[in-house]
Amino acid sequence: MYKSGVYIITCLTNSRRYVGSSIELNKRWNHHQQAFRRDNHRNRHLQRAWNKYGDDAFTFQILLYCVPEDCLMYEQLCLDGLKPEFNICQQATSSLGVKRSEETRQRISEAKKGIKVHTEDSIRRIKEFHIGRSTSIATKDAMSQARLGRSVVSHARDLIAQGMRDCDIARSLEIDPSTVNKIRHGKRHAE
Repeated sequence: MYKSGVYIITCLTNSRRYVGSSIELNKRWNHHQQAFRRDNHRNRHLQRAWNKYGDDAFTFQILLYCVPEDCLMYEQLCLDGLKPEFNICQQATSSLGVKRSEETRQRISEAKKGIKVHTEDSIRRIKEFHIGRSTSIATKDAMSQARLGRSVVSHARDLIAQGMRDCDIARSLEIDPSTVNKIRHGKRHAE
């Protein structure tokens, strides 16, 4: 039995569809779901629908199995016949088999590790862009919350509700006591 083929994701709420193909169908739905949950799916239309309707509103179905070499051909036939509404590109393409330079592979590897790789020129342009700009308090709060993560904030609120002191909460969560105080008084980290 082939593990490769063409699949369809359907939003049950509005009947809109997305068609794709994969050489490993058993992993592909998990990759989509992980991207949705991180709110960073490549397809912004599909991501917005997922955010609006939730994961229970979507189904993943395998349309057909085929040899890996035929995936793109069958995906294109499905794109042409079904005209799925969520597909931004109506042409089936793949980077499978593309030969990348060692430098490109290294940059992709670093990016996947969460390490930001910038050239000297991009660093210079970023610095020039930020000269003279100030960050609003709302933006600072949003960045702070993103760094902390919602689970830390929620956990801090639970410990506050249990009557723990700020310094003890800060020690147990490895955060600054002033951050705990701000969470306690609702000055930051509104969820």
